[in-house]
Amino acid sequence: MAEIAAAVIAKLAEYLVDPLVRQGQYLFCANNITKTLETDKQKLASTQDGVQKRVREALDKTEQIDEAVNKWLGEVKSHIDEVQKLEQQMKESNSCFQGRCPTWRRYRLCRQMTKMIEATKNLNQRSEFREINENNNFFKKIY
Repeated sequence: MAEIAAAVIAKLAEYLVDPLVRQGQYLFCANNITKTLETDKQKLASTQDGVQKRVREALDKTEQIDEAVNKWLGEVKSHIDEVQKLEQQMKESNSCFQGRCPTWRRYRLCRQMTKMIEATKNLNQRSEFREINENNNFFKKIY
């Protein structure tokens, strides 16, 4: 009987502790979240520059750019703009003891930043365009 109770309590603690820790991170780890987002944004911008360079080279060779590449570039541009707005809002939200005291606004911004981190990583993973065309080329040639 005690083993069953211990198992139930352990499972209940597992379901309660993880969400509480995650929510607490939004309040008390704002600097880590901000740094992670900044690092991921820089990686994405670097990847975007590499893709843009390949696009310019292809356009110089009069090759047609695949629609998925153009769509990805547009998504990255709008995503980076959203990240910059979010970072600016975070800098402006340092109202309580120069940002050391957790507030509802910082909590909400940290949650949004966490979602942006995931979206940034997703965009970075989708940056490989080698298998888009049927020829496994990055770009299609115009004939």
